[in-house]
Amino acid sequence: MGYGVKLAGEMGDGETARRLVVSMERLRQTARESFWEEEKGAFVSGSSRQVSWATQAWMVLADVSGREESWKLLLHMAETGSELPIIMIKVLFVCHGIICRNL
Repeated sequence: MGYGVKLAGEMGDGETARRLVVSMERLRQTARESFWEEEKGAFVSGSSRQVSWATQAWMVLADVSGREESWKLLLHMAETGSELPIIMIKVLFVCHGIICRNL
């Protein structure tokens, strides 16, 4: 949606850009409320509320927490990997997406 906001702005469609910004923030807030678990320090998914690198990647790519918080999340995952039952990255595009999004 971020690109949609930019495109709408460049086309002079301020109303569409404004609606997209409002929708993006509502979706980010819903994702934080639904999937963030403070005690795990990570986003969770599924009925078992599991922690996986893929879930963190999608939340980072969706810019749910912003760039600085995303870096903190990824560092936390790297540091606590042995303490949490984390499903590891098995797909290269997930690693690539995480890193490229935050450069």
